[in-house]
Amino acid sequence: QYDANAIESTTAMLTVADHLGMEVYLGAPAFPVVTGQEWMIDAAMLSSHRDWARRVYADWAARHAGHSSFRGAYQSYEVLLGSTYTASDTEYGQDAGLFRNLNPGRKYAISPYLFLLKDGRGNTQTVEQTVSGFRRLATAGVDIIAPQDGRGTGNAAYYWPGQATQLVGAVDPRLGHYPRVDASSSFSSQYGG
Repeated sequence: QYDANAIESTTAMLTVADHLGMEVYLGAPAFPVVTGQEWMIDAAMLSSHRDWARRVYADWAARHAGHSSFRGAYQSYEVLLGSTYTASDTEYGQDAGLFRNLNPGRKYAISPYLFLLKDGRGNTQTVEQTVSGFRRLATAGVDIIAPQDGRGTGNAAYYWPGQATQLVGAVDPRLGHYPRVDASSSFSSQYGG
């Protein structure tokens, strides 16, 4: 049974966060993706998505603007932080602009992932491509770029210059357990940066 007097869960969360001095980034409507190609935005669905996102962002402005904890939106759609797929830069930028137009003073955050694993299939990304990805996303209008370091999937692993020739398994045994990572090989032989 619906209770019209019940506090909606997002409002309740923001109220508690206000009292605790926290910052909250609400989950933005995720971009539609092509089935079986989840890294690719479904262009045929973008018009519907933008209309839906506009309504969500307008609703947030109407209901949550008075909450000091409401600091922005977090877009959960994730892409490679690099130069392999640039269509998402435009979509991130358009979504960020739409959000900020309806919620002035708030920020738009994303969390792309790194892929620096030399996998032998030409999928290795360079540090320069990663830097280029940061620049493109910032230019597109994204306020917060919080990259996933890729270590949790074995797709990237930062290492100090002095560790370049050290064996992955000797430095990080867990990292050496991923199927595409060879614990008995060096960092520099397996990662592009």
